[in-house]
Amino acid sequence: MQRLAHDDGERAAAAACARRGALYVMAQQATTKLEETAQAADAAAHGGPRWFQAYVFRDRSQTAALAARAVRCGCDALVVTVDSPVLGRRERDQRNRFALRKGLELSNVSSSAAAAKGSAGGGAQAALAKRIGGRDPDLVWESIPELAKLTGLPVVLKGVVTYDDAARAAQTEGVAAVWVSNHAGRQLDVAPGTLEALPEVVAGGGGGRPRAEESVVV
Repeated sequence: MQRLAHDDGERAAAAACARRGALYVMAQQATTKLEETAQAADAAAHGGPRWFQAYVFRDRSQTAALAARAVRCGCDALVVTVDSPVLGRRERDQRNRFALRKGLELSNVSSSAAAAKGSAGGGAQAALAKRIGGRDPDLVWESIPELAKLTGLPVVLKGVVTYDDAARAAQTEGVAAVWVSNHAGRQLDVAPGTLEALPEVVAGGGGGRPRAEESVVV
């Protein structure tokens, strides 16, 4: 949702990363289409890896379609956010009446009509919930190898903050890395800080798995 801060939003961020050869992660919930973001990055420079971050839909074909678009845009990994299968009770957002301003939408997953319908049903929080209502609340470990096969991409699990989950991830087919993240504390405000969780996750990430390519991202 980077266009909340500046009209160039995701395009500017992707272009800056490309010029520096830095990783850029394209977000499913972006306010700029994947294709437009990739075009801006390619125009700036040809450098730096790209990944695609996704929330998994109940309808896996929707996730596969988004991943296919991401691959065409130069992405070579699927970042699956696992710490928010449902939208948390974000009291700060409710108090400040968080909403996308007029003219913005979640360009990769919703239409203006759908957003308007959501807004009519109970305010900004309801509108956001409407836009992400297709998210699968029952995502389980067994879903991850299926996603890797469905999309043809290595999977990065985003939202891992415990030893046990890191160890399980290390043993899960299709998982190439874990991303230590607490959703900036917005999903659950009592979640451990990422630096606090990092040593535990690194220790668990070995998991007895003889794979040197297993990675931890912060």
